[in-house]
Amino acid sequence: MNVTDLRPDPNSVRTARAQHMHGLLKADRWSISAAALQLGINKSVLASRMNGTTAFLADEIEAIAGLLRRDAVTVYMEYLSAGFPDPGTNNAPTANGEGENVGPAGIEPTTSTV
Repeated sequence: MNVTDLRPDPNSVRTARAQHMHGLLKADRWSISAAALQLGINKSVLASRMNGTTAFLADEIEAIAGLLRRDAVTVYMEYLSAGFPDPGTNNAPTANGEGENVGPAGIEPTTSTV
């Protein structure tokens, strides 16, 4: 097996999702090292998530959302939709702001609190 076979496919959904999460952290000025320390995750584990080698776990996404002071459900929906084309534009959402980061069709944000 060649070492290049172990690298994540740059066009995979997992890589797009990793880029999205990395973009969220970068936008809030978090380095991988600082985020890993704050989250209690090994730096190399977080780095493998951020480069798309391994997928994020749901609790890691929730922890990152908390670190960013964002709603965990919204961050998870964005994560799941990353790498899939938006049906209205055929434009895949990305971490660098290209395309639209929208949740799955039919899911609307709540408009009231009870």
